[in-house]
Amino acid sequence: MPEYIVSTDADLYPGSSGGALLAADGTLIGLLNRGFGRGLGVALGTPLVARVVTALLQHGRVPRGYLGLKMQCVTLPDALRVTHSLAQESGLLVIHVEPGSAADAVGVLMGDTLISLDGAPLDDVSGIRERLAAGRTFTLELLRGGNRHTFAGTAAASPA
Repeated sequence: MPEYIVSTDADLYPGSSGGALLAADGTLIGLLNRGFGRGLGVALGTPLVARVVTALLQHGRVPRGYLGLKMQCVTLPDALRVTHSLAQESGLLVIHVEPGSAADAVGVLMGDTLISLDGAPLDDVSGIRERLAAGRTFTLELLRGGNRHTFAGTAAASPA
């Protein structure tokens, strides 16, 4: 099941984080989190909570995937979108590749535009954070010089 974050109109007062958000039938939807939502009503979905709990029990922390890239969101030109049959309007422009990183090892270069990770479109940086776990293999599609390229590699653990 995909991970999700739920926005709710419930007022979250100090101390209410960690409480259960339930559906009308009593099904657990997620755990309320006032800090994550900056005071707004937000609940972290049960699949996300389960993944974090499992990681904490196994590793004592949540190992994040790390590619070694700095990126910024850019609008894809219409000509490239048509040429490569892309429905998305934006991609991630690589502005720095850390030497020796997972991205460097597979051949990502500064100036490349990332368009998908494991077949899912990338139109903002959170798309990578949500899908990338340490030690997990990945397939990255990008545009370089107007041509589409695919690279495969393994994500490193985020530096502490």
